[in-house]
Amino acid sequence: MTQKSKILLPLFLIVLVLLIFRIPVVMSAGAGKIFAKNILPSFENVFPYVLWSLIGIIFLAIGYFIPYQFYTKQISFGKNLKLNFIEIGLFVTILFLIAVYFMPKINNTHRWLSIFGFSFQPSEFARYILIFYLSHSIANKTNYPLQNYIYGFLPKFLFVICCVLLILFEPHNSISLIIIATSFLIFIFAKTNIKQVIGTYFLMVIIAALLIYTYNDYAIKRVENFLNGKEKQDYTLNQNEQALVAFGNGGIFGEGPGKSKQRDFHLSEPTNDFVYAIIGEDYGFIGTLFVATLFLSLFFFGCKTIIKIENEFARLISVGIILNISMQAFLNMGVALSLFPNTGVPLPFLSEGGTALITSSFFIGIFFNITKQISGEKFQDILRDENNEFENEYTEEIEGNQLNLKF
Repeated sequence: MTQKSKILLPLFLIVLVLLIFRIPVVMSAGAGKIFAKNILPSFENVFPYVLWSLIGIIFLAIGYFIPYQFYTKQISFGKNLKLNFIEIGLFVTILFLIAVYFMPKINNTHRWLSIFGFSFQPSEFARYILIFYLSHSIANKTNYPLQNYIYGFLPKFLFVICCVLLILFEPHNSISLIIIATSFLIFIFAKTNIKQVIGTYFLMVIIAALLIYTYNDYAIKRVENFLNGKEKQDYTLNQNEQALVAFGNGGIFGEGPGKSKQRDFHLSEPTNDFVYAIIGEDYGFIGTLFVATLFLSLFFFGCKTIIKIENEFARLISVGIILNISMQAFLNMGVALSLFPNTGVPLPFLSEGGTALITSSFFIGIFFNITKQISGEKFQDILRDENNEFENEYTEEIEGNQLNLKF
């Protein structure tokens, strides 16, 4: 087995298994009565779930086969304005985050945007686009260094503030916190001034907490009841308790696919927020351990890959993607296990949401592309200045030297 296969194959298999396992999991959580009748599900019942897993695989393949450097290529808008795909994506995402406030509320939130009949959550795109923007702007040596707080750090940080505030007022507090945590760690990995970063983010967290306390009474009520052990007194805050009942019903080996009792009457979001509890009830402790092991393995092999990356742009992208997916996964599982109050964060690759599935699959595919490029060889620093096209002279020079040595 080649060095490339040793690194890339386990990562690919982990995500592939999650996307395949998603089919019976979401069928059970959303249409469990199909299984409960002990009959073979019809093609009409199974096809939508298979289709979404195939869509996830397709977007994973797209992310994998397009070189990650492609997104830094520039497009000219007139004589004096040039933007790369990352910058365009960031500005479009911010416009989408603003546009959601002009859409009707769904579940008392402004999270969804509908265009030509297709609905999606811009906040899911925002957290990944920010990873790309921060990674690229930090790695671009034509910019001011991060150690320059006013001109190096703050301009990048302002985009984080902009996205966090727009998402916070939707409200979508959990995604806001994930963006804060991910961007903070990217700055730390970029070897910026740690004291300045910690001080700035400490102030940001305080302001975010005050905004949540002032404008989001429901989130505060959730936290207070969770800390005070009053979940049982309010059905709307009773989801953590019902999730534990689901785990208890499942025992070691589970009740069997589609035989969840909590799904039908007690858990309001069995296909999204509490899909891990449904896995526990249907497949037991063995099933939950299997899923947790897959995400731990993804984090482990992801970190193992990141250590090998020398190119700063690729390394920071990889840090952001792996941390984002891992934090989201363990936060979702922690909520189901009553370690945290309900946050509304889906389980990557396994929850029903289409936006989360597409974005997670596409960006993990980009991470696989980076892994493919660094496997078995030293990384070439192919990130070029903003005002120049990509050049291959350095790579050609190395290849020429290798040919001379072989000769």
